[in-house]
Amino acid sequence: MSIQAIIRAAYDRGRISRDRYTSLYKQLSARGWRTREPIPIARERPQLWPEVLRVHRELHGFSDQDMAEIARVDLATLSDLFPDDFSTPRMPLRVVRSSAAHVSAERQA
Repeated sequence: MSIQAIIRAAYDRGRISRDRYTSLYKQLSARGWRTREPIPIARERPQLWPEVLRVHRELHGFSDQDMAEIARVDLATLSDLFPDDFSTPRMPLRVVRSSAAHVSAERQA
């Protein structure tokens, strides 16, 4: 969790005053920590998420498209939000000929 998130949570829960909140944000800005944390934060990975997906896929037979519909988003959005867990839908490919290739093919026929 970032320093900014901790400060915001403390303010939202009434643990620090508006003045203290403002002061802390000024300190973050002065140190350059609003855009870069002082210590790199590892990406968090939910512990239950893989099991939730497994149960829905294997035991309940849900497809990725089914889960996207339940979440009320399209599959591409779900893939963007959870790239490790959902594959990006692929557009079907189609053959496109340039007009030069088409004319050349007609001449050979």
